[in-house]
Amino acid sequence: MDPVTKKPLPYQIIDPTSCPDPPYGSTCQAFPENIIQSIDPVATKVIPFIPAPNRPGSPNFVVNPRERRNDNQFSARIDHSFGPNDSIYGRYIFAQSVTFTTDQAYTTLPGFGDKIRYRGQNIALSWTHTLSPTILNEFRFGFSRNMDIGTCENCPRAKGFVESFGIANLKALSPEDEGFPYFGLSQGYFGIGDSNYRPVESNDMVEKYNDTLTITKGKHTIATGVDMQPYQSLRDQAPFSPHGQFDFGNLYSNFTVSDFLLGYPGSAGRSVAKRVNYHDGKFLNAFFQDDFRATPNLTINIGLRWEYHQLPTDRRDAGAALFPIPGMPLQTPGNAFLVVPGYAQADQLCQEPRFILDQGLSTERHLVMCSADMKKYGFTGRAARSLWFPDRFNWAPRLGIVWRPTSSDKLVLRAGYGLFFELSQFNGFHYGFNNPVQAPNQFVNFESGVTPPAKIDTAFLVGEIPPLSDSFLSINVSPYFKQPYVHEWTFNVESQLTNNMAVEVRYLGTAGRQMSHFHFFGNQAIPGLGDIQPRRLYPDFGFTAEVGSGANTSYNSLQLQLTRKMSNGLSILAGYTWAKSITDQEAEEGGYADGGAGLGQNDNDPKGDRGRGVDDARHRFTIGYIWELPFGQGKKWANGGGLLNGIVGGWKLTGSTSFQTGFPLTPSTSYDVANVGTGSWRPDRTCNGSLPPGQRTVERWFNAACFTDQFLLADLAAGHPRFGNSGRSILDGPGFQNWDFAFLKDFPFGERLRMQFRAEFFNAFNQAHFSDPVRDITDSTVGQIFGAGEPRDIQLALKFIW
Repeated sequence: MDPVTKKPLPYQIIDPTSCPDPPYGSTCQAFPENIIQSIDPVATKVIPFIPAPNRPGSPNFVVNPRERRNDNQFSARIDHSFGPNDSIYGRYIFAQSVTFTTDQAYTTLPGFGDKIRYRGQNIALSWTHTLSPTILNEFRFGFSRNMDIGTCENCPRAKGFVESFGIANLKALSPEDEGFPYFGLSQGYFGIGDSNYRPVESNDMVEKYNDTLTITKGKHTIATGVDMQPYQSLRDQAPFSPHGQFDFGNLYSNFTVSDFLLGYPGSAGRSVAKRVNYHDGKFLNAFFQDDFRATPNLTINIGLRWEYHQLPTDRRDAGAALFPIPGMPLQTPGNAFLVVPGYAQADQLCQEPRFILDQGLSTERHLVMCSADMKKYGFTGRAARSLWFPDRFNWAPRLGIVWRPTSSDKLVLRAGYGLFFELSQFNGFHYGFNNPVQAPNQFVNFESGVTPPAKIDTAFLVGEIPPLSDSFLSINVSPYFKQPYVHEWTFNVESQLTNNMAVEVRYLGTAGRQMSHFHFFGNQAIPGLGDIQPRRLYPDFGFTAEVGSGANTSYNSLQLQLTRKMSNGLSILAGYTWAKSITDQEAEEGGYADGGAGLGQNDNDPKGDRGRGVDDARHRFTIGYIWELPFGQGKKWANGGGLLNGIVGGWKLTGSTSFQTGFPLTPSTSYDVANVGTGSWRPDRTCNGSLPPGQRTVERWFNAACFTDQFLLADLAAGHPRFGNSGRSILDGPGFQNWDFAFLKDFPFGERLRMQFRAEFFNAFNQAHFSDPVRDITDSTVGQIFGAGEPRDIQLALKFIW
């Protein structure tokens, strides 16, 4: 019953203990009048923390979280010339901030946000030395150090807080880890609980050494040099779930909230240990470039780079990776090892009974790889500690052509090609150091379509986690990780229309290969009946979230740009982009927040999830402008001096306006229709589902009737589970238009000093930038929009310039 309107809920609540196969069986009995007589003891303790409804209907609670942020910044710079041949430059920047936010929190409910403290320092130095009129050398040094400390808004909570919920074998790992266990609900309902990975302290340091030699000889300008970037990161963090996590996915009683009230989770997770990670590595680069002015109208640029991005090692030999044995069939016991850094550690762990299955039997197999096998399979040299095979053959050619068809500069044609290696997503690499050997995590997926096997307080049935069992959340980076790279090609036509106006037409295309990808549902089972574990590709291991590099992307766009230089007090820069982005699965950590477009349902067939990219905005128009208002001395109106000019003269209007179509959406279902345990499941699609733009409203953004899971549930009940046929990224989310502008006026004090007043308006017309609609077809509010972006923000500022 809706607690505000007192109207019945649109769900028939099933008693999961009344039948052998809820919620799909016809013999299941419903609770009379949807009233649950006995609430689970743990749920009873959670309910008082859930705020009361503040509006009727669904959703019945609306919150506008307020972000608070305090920033301080200091910078200093020096430029000095020692003579005609030598000059130096130096800069130092210090910044710190404290932010209270819900952006990274698990819920926007009051009291469950995050407090993020940041401190950063940056140093840049350069020395330019002229060796001769045609030879110049520049040496640059850079240093950056950043510290982030993240905690829950109300953490640490009182001593014994975690244990007070009465969940067997769940307690805080340390006093600073006392937090609220997370209880996640589907079907559009708020979850409640403190964030995972809290508290966390991260200290990152990067040094950069670069030397470039430039030689001018005839028609050639040659630049060659080397670049080295050592880096290190110290991370002291809580593991995946320091205070426990429970998700209720509508598996048993036909309603996610009643699953919670009855105490039947769909999955549960916890951690029992944590450790400090201290990893380091370096980037090595070398390059050669030749700008060849072939004719006065034709310039050719040829270049070649070599890049080696060394993957990190941990100074304490933390880390682990799942290594499939080459040539072994899938779904075969013993077809994979867990490899750990260092031969000594490997030989110690591989002989421990807890890492041996079927010990003493003919089927005995070691789950941790011993040093002899590490050497056999190529884990030698640095790879014996980094656990990733080096990828050194990274050559990146570059070619550019600039041609003026006439002697005039009014028409210029440009074409180019380049291969660019991307920096690895090192945020993902910390997963390799948060693994089931040194920082164990227990993650239990309960099977749907059966009598509930556990309640909240019995989800963790053993006192200590048996490492590497099927209840583990194993997180690793693939030993075969390759450096992602992108082919990029472009063709431009630039034309000067008038003395102060130019237009540019550009085609830009890219093709990404070996792109970094977070397999959020790695080692996923093949669809089938019964126990999930034997159907996994590597059945000795459980659900494995893996950072790999096998994704592909493509991007093609037509870009138009109009530039009007300042003339008669007005300058304009306007651009339009018509583009299309195609990718395989591409979700990184936090991929749930992109309309579901980044998550695939079948991790064993990423190409089957090929679709529009999460950033595929088909049309985008932007315009920026500066307008010196025509009032005051020397202007068209109020052309006078004195007090009148001091009030109305000297004002400028600056602004930017953006129009963009929406990012893609993917319909989903809460049911594990394929019985694979983990995944981002999709329904069947029976018709298009996309409404004409004129029919899209916040109450009905897409036609939810075009998506169903009834055939999937029928196939599951009949013993033929399968994935839904609905594609990824098939719908469009809300677009947006935004107007930001500012009024500026300078007040001079003599010749060198002036005070600038700024009145800035962000989202000036207070337009609603709607969030994505509910995509879960099992939710009664599917297709409806309940959130919006930031409202209008007005900022007044004074800036002293000397």
